[in-house]
Amino acid sequence: MHYVFIHGEPSNSLAFASFLASSSFDGPVYAFDAPDHGLAADDPELDLAGWVRALERFVVALDGPATLVGHSLGAWTVARALPALGARVAKAVFLSGLPCVPFDTFAPYGELADAVEAGAVTLPALVDIAAPGWLSTKSDPAASRARILAMFERESMPRIARALRRLRQIEGDANTPARFDTPSVLVHARGDRAVPLALGHALAALAANARFVEIDDDGHFVHWDHPAIVRDAIVG
Repeated sequence: MHYVFIHGEPSNSLAFASFLASSSFDGPVYAFDAPDHGLAADDPELDLAGWVRALERFVVALDGPATLVGHSLGAWTVARALPALGARVAKAVFLSGLPCVPFDTFAPYGELADAVEAGAVTLPALVDIAAPGWLSTKSDPAASRARILAMFERESMPRIARALRRLRQIEGDANTPARFDTPSVLVHARGDRAVPLALGHALAALAANARFVEIDDDGHFVHWDHPAIVRDAIVG
């Protein structure tokens, strides 16, 4: 079994670094960087359809079945890719996932993107903006903020600005993934402030064969705060 981990937005494969360092699996593990993210090449024209196609190509190139683990927007990307990948995906795991959001949900991010691109917002300031929505009130704030900063430091400011603007592409029901039959597990914190629990259940409603794991917490990065639960969801 291959295990492929797909980050959210704005983020990159470092979102899984601490989790993968403390978890073991019975096959090759890949922390996927979407184009225009992390160690992947710049792609200023990237849209979310291109991100999905890049993930599809990556999985098709693997020699054998895969378990896909998507976090946040990465969960949406996995759901969009499943119909094209078919039997190549043995299992899908959605962490703090969502199917779409109402129109204008991310409209305020346009101004933030402009400020980031103009150099008016520093990386530490971006961490300050992200932390209230992303971090669990039960976790070590210093360690968690350091993880966010490490992710952001791997990106250029223009990349971060493009990522913020790209989020608008999941607004509206037309961007909801199709229903899928892939065996799935969804893990979501009940008090997630970035992606409310109701959106996780809406994503689960698209799956014909799904198990939902609710965690009594309020963090968006459930694999940071509850790695044992997440690993069990992946391998169980």
